[in-house]
Amino acid sequence: MAEFTTTPFEPWHLKLIKEGVHYARPDLDPETRAKIYRQIEGVTVLLDGEICAILGVVVLWPGVGEVTMIPTNLYYRNLKTCVKFTRQLISVAMETYGLHRLQATCLASHPKHARFLEFLGLQYEGKLHGYGPKGEDFMMYATVPVRVDQ
Repeated sequence: MAEFTTTPFEPWHLKLIKEGVHYARPDLDPETRAKIYRQIEGVTVLLDGEICAILGVVVLWPGVGEVTMIPTNLYYRNLKTCVKFTRQLISVAMETYGLHRLQATCLASHPKHARFLEFLGLQYEGKLHGYGPKGEDFMMYATVPVRVDQ
């Protein structure tokens, strides 16, 4: 049975992930990515001692956070187990930060990423036109409690 452990995220963890073995924006080198990720409260997830993903949450304002994730090939080779663990971490993050909404975005041109967010339990909310740094369209997903109108 695979053993998961987590350690507080440190930006230098990104340098341990080799290019081409994870879903990351190709236009960002590890140093630039590390500068961005310094602002993120997150964990580095290890599977049997090897980095399988980096997960983080940015609290945008009270009750609302955005999740970010860099999975490695190890994550995808153990997808069923890793998704289950990721869902647990999402629940812990929502509870820890008192979130009623956790959102994530992905490039509209990457339907696999969209399906993955849905697989994690997030719901599609809409397209963000021209949202990316180069004017790319993104799709917004979120996990929110079901509300019953009164």
